[in-house]
Amino acid sequence: MATMIPSEPRDFDPRSNEDIVFKQLAKIPDKDFIIIHSMEIVGGETESTNREADFVIYHPEKGIMVLEIKKTGGLQYKDNRWLYGNGVEMRHGGPYRQALTASLFLKDKLENNYNENLSQIANYCQFTYGVWFIDIEEIEIQKIVEKNQI
Repeated sequence: MATMIPSEPRDFDPRSNEDIVFKQLAKIPDKDFIIIHSMEIVGGETESTNREADFVIYHPEKGIMVLEIKKTGGLQYKDNRWLYGNGVEMRHGGPYRQALTASLFLKDKLENNYNENLSQIANYCQFTYGVWFIDIEEIEIQKIVEKNQI
């Protein structure tokens, strides 16, 4: 089974359903996966420029994935903007941009780390990102993509 860090979910907003994702990721049968929940990526010039990743998934042969979890609750994509169900625009440019910037931030912090082993991980490791819409069917995502030509 995957190694979960920590072994139980960290504090999170219960509306996000991160506990459901945590339980699913913990079932990955490959013991080489290391999955970190709610990882603070520090090193920004100010505290507000630090990043948080809902999940960071590491595999020595496959690479690193930053995974952002979103419960839709009426989530919308209009005029190239992601909006919550109440119409408020999402911070950080939406879930994909949020996952991308956390991934790039993590890579930069590893590349510029004084620890040679961490620097090597960043130089030889594939980095990617994704968004898990916890409460939406794939057909609904397709509709959003087709409608907005994402």
